[in-house]
Amino acid sequence: MSNFWKKLDNFWYHYKWRTIIITFFLVIAIVCIVQTFQKENYDYYVMYVGDENITNTRQTDIVNSLKKIGIDNDKNGKVTINFSQLVYDPASAEYYANGVNTNAENYLGTMAVLPYYIYIMPEKVYLKYKNTGVFVKLSEVFGDRIPEGAYDDCAIRLKNTSFAKNNPGVDAFSEDTVVALKVVPYVPDKNGLKKEQSSFTNHMILFKEFVYYGE
Repeated sequence: MSNFWKKLDNFWYHYKWRTIIITFFLVIAIVCIVQTFQKENYDYYVMYVGDENITNTRQTDIVNSLKKIGIDNDKNGKVTINFSQLVYDPASAEYYANGVNTNAENYLGTMAVLPYYIYIMPEKVYLKYKNTGVFVKLSEVFGDRIPEGAYDDCAIRLKNTSFAKNNPGVDAFSEDTVVALKVVPYVPDKNGLKKEQSSFTNHMILFKEFVYYGE
């Protein structure tokens, strides 16, 4: 055996587990760094929670419609929208049986810290989570000028907004669909809180445009 292989064998014998552990964490670090640089930051995060069938074509229509009322917050030359759907129907025994509702409820249990600030959902879903205090009161957004299409003190009936009446994809939501704005979550560090407050402000402007569209 050559001198090199002897040294390598000796090194592996004494430092095998230390090498494996360091390599493991190094790989994790590299993956995290790559994902960070590959991850796209969106101007807006909007989520539909419900059981409507939103096809890829309709989702494209919804995103394009939202871009009309959005602003290029990060100044990268384009308005980007992260529109996601979470399948959920509290009244469906079938969904509970196959675990869809259970997974959705686990996900919604962390709603306060998710990046999504605008939620579109059937009123039965909204009412299930309204009393958690996760949604902003309309008076904090519109002051004394509460929209005529308000569903209650925190949500607006989507069909009553000028935005939904005049834009494809959004106009197809059912009559009982409402839209609400999430509160700023608790963030312990100042930089994180500043970032969340900035995101909230941007989403609040978008939320207002649901009502003021075309004016």
